[in-house]
Amino acid sequence: MKERFSDLLSLTDSEEREIAFQTIMKNMDSTIAPEIVTAIREASARGIDCRPEWGNLFVRWGHIDPEGALSFLKETDTSEWGRFATSGATDGLMRGWGRKNPGSALASIDSGLINECYRGVVFESWVQADHQAALARMMADRGKDYGDYGRNFDLIASEICREEGLEALFDTFKEIKSVAQDDLELQRHAGQAVASRLGHAPVETIVGWLLKEAADNPELGKELVNNTYQNVEVYYPDRSMEILAELAEGSLPIDILHAPILTETRRNPMRVGNWLNEHVGEASFDPIRASYVQSLLEIDPTSARKWAETISDPELRAKSLKHSVE
Repeated sequence: MKERFSDLLSLTDSEEREIAFQTIMKNMDSTIAPEIVTAIREASARGIDCRPEWGNLFVRWGHIDPEGALSFLKETDTSEWGRFATSGATDGLMRGWGRKNPGSALASIDSGLINECYRGVVFESWVQADHQAALARMMADRGKDYGDYGRNFDLIASEICREEGLEALFDTFKEIKSVAQDDLELQRHAGQAVASRLGHAPVETIVGWLLKEAADNPELGKELVNNTYQNVEVYYPDRSMEILAELAEGSLPIDILHAPILTETRRNPMRVGNWLNEHVGEASFDPIRASYVQSLLEIDPTSARKWAETISDPELRAKSLKHSVE
């Protein structure tokens, strides 16, 4: 097996090499894994880049025989491997173990056999197999190091949208907020993952969710509005003005709307102005006009002053005019 694998690593056609490698991995018995480790180490010493095979070998080994792979790493002197090869082997082991039996993989971390930093690796593999169970465990283990929570929630959001759709994602976010009522930072990470999935959704779906979240928690709602709007503005710019208009119609507080107004004004001040012209004389739009004036100052101070004069509320108009001449 060692000789066969050595020949495989010498193949110059990357596609042929990958196919041959995957064939061996599919039929691999854990007893030959140490031979493959030796073959990869020898090939690396000859200057062959074996990083893909190295990581994937331990993923497969961790999947079919995690205890055996762990024993091998514990009993082998890996000092000459180098830090990256050693961490890559452990990373692969925990990914494979996490796919097969995430509970026992996490138990190996809790018991101290594996470094705490690999908890997030197990979680990532678990999400791919059962995202609901993975999420439930992470929420139950709040306080333990699951790595990058933003990335973790993004992985979960992706799986939920792929398998169940946006409404299920909204429901999951609601459950997360209920469980983590005292953890605004965790709610932020989860909310950002939802916001990043909304760009392609119907405008009424986006706006309806944002208005509800802002009503439930203005502080969190403000961040969700900003995150969603930034995502839409970058990837779906033709929809951003429509969303801003619908949010304004929903009577969001101006401190929540100011950032989207600033973003839209910088990108297309005339379009924002045309929209505001549709609401001439509507006192409810005075705060939005004032925010527009503030956003317009750095682009066109003369126009900003003219817009300030259209504000019907005397106090707000005077304040905006003062800002326009400072």
